[in-house]
Amino acid sequence: MNIPVFKGELEVAGKLLPFHGLGKDTELERLWRYPDGDWNAAPQENRNGRVDPPEGLRDRFSVLYLADAVITAAFETRVVAFSKNSDGNEEFDVVPDRSNANGEMPPPLMVATHRTLAPVAFVDLEGDHIPDIFGIVLKGPLVSFEKWRELSLAVYEFLEKNPNPAMPIVGVTYETQQNGSNGRNYAIFECYRDVALVRGASAALDYDRLRKAVGAPSPAR
Repeated sequence: MNIPVFKGELEVAGKLLPFHGLGKDTELERLWRYPDGDWNAAPQENRNGRVDPPEGLRDRFSVLYLADAVITAAFETRVVAFSKNSDGNEEFDVVPDRSNANGEMPPPLMVATHRTLAPVAFVDLEGDHIPDIFGIVLKGPLVSFEKWRELSLAVYEFLEKNPNPAMPIVGVTYETQQNGSNGRNYAIFECYRDVALVRGASAALDYDRLRKAVGAPSPAR
């Protein structure tokens, strides 16, 4: 949540793209479970995130979801749950892993910390000019995932046709849409991953540390 960010507009093909820029060696976090999930985007059948390709175009591109902090990633993956009590006060809980119908536990959650290889930029999907450039509006109470996905596809195709040599634009960014979180997500188009990131080490998610960070109660003994 406190990573250094510089904001502005980049002129690409005559369009002013609002962007968030990250300097070299900026750390970004990713939660993952399955082999190579720290570094590889989801397979086509599981590309159902907010800025994955629209339905029917899952093979068009893939994104590697990253966050500005472990807490943000935990909100996005529903590891942290937000609610309000009867007094209207905010409450947070950390949701433990549960077994499936066959009594099998999922692989443990891991945290990967990657860092940027060089200064890179991400198109701000909620920035000014986005509706004018791409004709897609995200504001409103009933914006569907498909609108986000359509916009992500539009940005991808625009960058594909108009590479920007001044500063590599490698993905899209947006504020988390999860209640209770004020973090930011950075989704790298996987085709740009190797020029944008250095693969970092992974470690098991520290649930106790996460509980302390969000003020969640300790699990019952």
